[in-house]
Amino acid sequence: MSEYAVCHKITKYDPADFGANGGYTGAEDSVSDHGPVESAYLEAVAAFVEETGVRHLTVREPIRRRATSAGPSSTR
Repeated sequence: MSEYAVCHKITKYDPADFGANGGYTGAEDSVSDHGPVESAYLEAVAAFVEETGVRHLTVREPIRRRATSAGPSSTR
């Protein structure tokens, strides 16, 4: 069985509201997902991990995209 490193960004904010450097630029308060919403994210991740049998998970700060001469990099 192959193992892959996969990165997902989980956020309630519209992807169109992120600038070229990856920072949120939308009108909604950027801490509005703290508290109950943040807890719901963590519960969803825990359920996914349990259901899929994930053995290793790293939660970290978002990756900031760096603009290049060819434009913003892709995270796919």
